[in-house]
Amino acid sequence: MAEINIGDALSKPVDIMQRNPGIIVPALIPAIASLIFAAIFGSVMMGAGMYGYGMNPMLMQGFFGILAVYIIVLIILSLIAEGAIVSIAYSELKGKSMNYMDGINHAVSKIVPLLISAIIIAIGIFIGTLLLVIPGLIFALLVIFTIQEVMIAGKDATSAISGSIELVKRNFGNVLIYAVILMILASIVSMALGMVPFIGNAITSLLITPYIGTSITYAYLQLTEN
Repeated sequence: MAEINIGDALSKPVDIMQRNPGIIVPALIPAIASLIFAAIFGSVMMGAGMYGYGMNPMLMQGFFGILAVYIIVLIILSLIAEGAIVSIAYSELKGKSMNYMDGINHAVSKIVPLLISAIIIAIGIFIGTLLLVIPGLIFALLVIFTIQEVMIAGKDATSAISGSIELVKRNFGNVLIYAVILMILASIVSMALGMVPFIGNAITSLLITPYIGTSITYAYLQLTEN
C-alpha cells in the first residue's frame, strides 16, 4: 500500500528550493498585491483625516469597495501562486526544470477550476467549522491534494476535490500524521522567522508558501505513483 515517507516529504522541498529558487517568485505576487492595497488604503485614510470626512458614507462605501476588490484579487493571485508552485515543484520532482513564468502561465490557464474548487472548499470548511470545528478540520484534510489534482492530474474542480477525498480516505492515518507534522513544523519556522524585525513576516510568506506547496506535491506523488 502506498504511503507518504514523511521524512522525505519534509526534507525534499528544501532541496528543490535550493535547486530552483524561482519557485519562491510566485509567492511574491499576493505579497505585492497586499503592499499595493496597503498604500491605497493608507491614501484613503489620510484623505479622510486631511479633509475631515470622518465616517462620511461615500468615503466608507469607497473603502469597502476597495476592500472587496482587494479580497477577490488576493484570492485569485494566491491561487495562481499556489498553482504555479505546484507546477514548478512537480517538474523539479520529475527531473525537469521549469522557470517561474511557465509555472505562473500554467496556473493562469487553470484558474477556473482552481477558483471553483477554492469556493467549494471554503464553503465546506465553513459549514464543517460551524459543526463544532472538528468536521471542518477533517474536510480540510480530505481536500489537501485538490490543487495537485487540478495542476498535475488536469481535473476539473469537482473531480479534483473528489479525487483528493478518495486519495486521503485510502491513506487517512498516514496523511493525518504527515499533515499534523507539516503544520507544526511550518508554525515553528513561521514563529521563528516572524521575530525578525520589519521583514520577518515577508520572509515567512516567501519561504513557507513554496515549502508547503512543494511538500504536499511530493506527498501526493508518493501516494499516486506508488
